[in-house]
Amino acid sequence: SRYAYWFAQETSDHQVIDAQTGSLIKTQSLVNKVDYRRFDPKSGAYQLLHDVNLKQMNPPITVFPSQFCNIVTAGYHYFLCFTDAAEHLGPPYCIGRVEIATDRVEYLELPVSVARGPGQTDQFIWGKPQSSLVVNSRGIDVAGDERSRRDGWYWCYLGSPTCVDGKIYITTMLGLTYVIDSHAKVLDAKALLAVNDLGPAGTTWSLNSISYANGRLYHRSIKEVVCIGKK
Repeated sequence: SRYAYWFAQETSDHQVIDAQTGSLIKTQSLVNKVDYRRFDPKSGAYQLLHDVNLKQMNPPITVFPSQFCNIVTAGYHYFLCFTDAAEHLGPPYCIGRVEIATDRVEYLELPVSVARGPGQTDQFIWGKPQSSLVVNSRGIDVAGDERSRRDGWYWCYLGSPTCVDGKIYITTMLGLTYVIDSHAKVLDAKALLAVNDLGPAGTTWSLNSISYANGRLYHRSIKEVVCIGKK
């Protein structure tokens, strides 16, 4: 009720606005003095880069928050980061958040996809672009733009996040849904509560925002509607 928030893309800043007067209250850098947790495939664990300047990394990283894929809750502004190696956009495959009161900025790398099979351990795919079929329930390929075949981490319009009972749900174009603890004190591996999917990797597609009603979550892919809840 008091504030509005937005991103200044040209300067990689987060701005807090007085919702009543329109005046700028403060500007928070999305690149300077941030905590960046990236996944190290060799160790199979996260590596913390504390209090770093993303512009001073090699190569330097520019933060471009994904359009409309952001949500303010529990005192934080959460957003996904557009990822493109050629333009050095990132941090790659990360969710970010700004703590409004303290100006603290954190980034956590997320798996791009997950391969699942009956009786098999989930195989997360990290740091590599993926693609998926854009085929609907009638078997028709409806992609009118080649960008629709990508993974949804660059230049697309994903569904907006949904927050229910302190959990944030964010879905990428691959039909992969991340569940984030919105009240987590630290944006680390424990804050990533689950990595769910709407169907098999490489054959599932969605630009949906989750809806909630009567104790159930409603989601959809290009092929079907899904209701998630207790029987």
